[in-house]
Amino acid sequence: MDRRETPVPWEAKGRVIRQLIQDPSASRLELLDGVKVYHQDGWALVLPDPDEPFCRVFSEGSTMEIAESLTDMYIKKINDIAGIVS
Repeated sequence: MDRRETPVPWEAKGRVIRQLIQDPSASRLELLDGVKVYHQDGWALVLPDPDEPFCRVFSEGSTMEIAESLTDMYIKKINDIAGIVS
């Protein structure tokens, strides 16, 4: 498992979640507190923090490298959608 958080401006949180839900590469989703996207070798969960301007990304993979790559991929997606230069 891997976990990281990234800053997301308040005004971008809704756009980030909406675009993750609409992502055509997401074959299977769960929408409870955030967006959980299933992949062949694992999953990633993006949770917007209700009190602070950031999102948390949790991921699990069949190996630590896969979990870390899923986290990296979703952090990059979030930053791209929010317009954050990293």
